[in-house]
Amino acid sequence: MRILLGIRDRDLQLALQLMLTEVPNYDIVGTTRTATGLLALLKASQVDLVILDHDLSDKQTPDFITKIKNCVSNPRVILIGMDDTSPQTDSEMRPDAFVSKYEPPDRFVTTIRRIFMENIDKTENQVKENSSS
Repeated sequence: MRILLGIRDRDLQLALQLMLTEVPNYDIVGTTRTATGLLALLKASQVDLVILDHDLSDKQTPDFITKIKNCVSNPRVILIGMDDTSPQTDSEMRPDAFVSKYEPPDRFVTTIRRIFMENIDKTENQVKENSSS
């Protein structure tokens, strides 16, 4: 899974980067601490997953998530925030998962694994559909 980290907090970004490089099949293709940098990296890279810091989206989280999901690679989005509730918006603007900054590190890995497995299932279903056509 190709992962892009959009995390404003440098310590959190480094901690996630270190943790995720230890997990097989996870490839961090870029890191950024700005919204502009994130969108530029999305245009330049094939990305399966964006881990997005709520603070990075400049209070426009739903619109920013829509911009991310509308990129060519159509990545999934995990939003990291201060509390344990995901913003309530329509499904196009909603992150695929939400994790609080205060969760233990294994929660991040568990959430990413769930999305990774969902991506595998989605790919297998697309292959089946294409082969039956």
